Amino acid sequence: MTETPEKAAELIWERAAPHFKKLYRTQYYIKVANVKFLDEYNFFFETVPMKSKTGIRRRSEPLHTLERYDLAYLERVVAELSKLTKLSIRYQGFVGMLWPTSGKVIATANVSDQEDKWLAEHNKD
Repeated sequence: MTETPEKAAELIWERAAPHFKKLYRTQYYIKVANVKFLDEYNFFFETVPMKSKTGIRRRSEPLHTLERYDLAYLERVVAELSKLTKLSIRYQGFVGMLWPTSGKVIATANVSDQEDKWLAEHNKD
């Protein structure tokens, strides 16, 4: 049975929602990783606290794997997921690639570059 983009997005959000704790001074987002050597896309829920005194560390929770390695299919899944949540969606391994339908650039920088910049801006003493 083939997974529809709607079902994939619902499953991803169902798995992500329990991790969204709405903690003060904490950044949350969904990361989509392009795993080229396995021909799949992986979704993660990322939690990035700023200067945590409570011992909470950065966490990455795996949510779902799309084994259908098709950029147009991924674009539909992301569109459906965006309807379910207002969380940011960041992309790893998509630098310079374009969405097939809209022709827009998927990512100009990898997630780790974006995280480093955000942490540097928000962890100033």
